[in-house]
Amino acid sequence: MSDKCFCHISVVDNYLPKAHGFDRFLQPRILALLMRGDLHGYMIIQQLEGGRVSTGEKIDNAGVYRALKKLEEQGCIYSKWITHEAGAAKKIYRISAAGREYLSAWLAALESYKNMLETIVGDIKAEMTAAEGSREE
Repeated sequence: MSDKCFCHISVVDNYLPKAHGFDRFLQPRILALLMRGDLHGYMIIQQLEGGRVSTGEKIDNAGVYRALKKLEEQGCIYSKWITHEAGAAKKIYRISAAGREYLSAWLAALESYKNMLETIVGDIKAEMTAAEGSREE
């Protein structure tokens, strides 16, 4: 049996998380930001790009606004237009009680997912270490 690997990195790369793969996590990230206070869309985008969970790539602005629209349709957030300040009108978003519950559910799911991934990573590392040890013998 040959040790030659027929897996190509490009094939593996297709399964690794990319910045755009984190779009599904926009909703809880937005809700977490709104827990601190009301924000308008552009400020949400800025905070996502500069936040601790930033992937270092530019946030998809349209994706953020789609997530905001969906969250509002689900009753997780609500908005109002601010027109009395200088400059252009701004749509300000606020988290609702339902949004807090939804964020709590996300947190529980992410914690569970994190624990599962830590177990998988630990198992893989252990198997790789054991395999390398058996090759040296």
